[in-house]
Amino acid sequence: MTLLRGDALSAAFDHGSAAYDRLVAASPGYHAHLRRSARRLGLPDGGRGLRVLDLGCGTGASTAALLASAPYARITGVDASAGMLERAATKSWP
Repeated sequence: MTLLRGDALSAAFDHGSAAYDRLVAASPGYHAHLRRSARRLGLPDGGRGLRVLDLGCGTGASTAALLASAPYARITGVDASAGMLERAATKSWP
């Protein structure tokens, strides 16, 4: 097994970012699990007045799940992969 560290790991995710959304779409229940996890946070009042940090947001699937659960929160997505963030930025966000 090869372990990737630092820049090599980010580069691997950069390389895979173009296919990442298709890959997770093929995983049964992936998005449902994200939405369930976001709901289980129990953010009150639709997240009104809250700031939420989505660490490792990838292409934005987890960010979308958080937004669905807390539509009034200010959600910030962060990822070590520029490629993943570029894909997330191409999506329509409120």
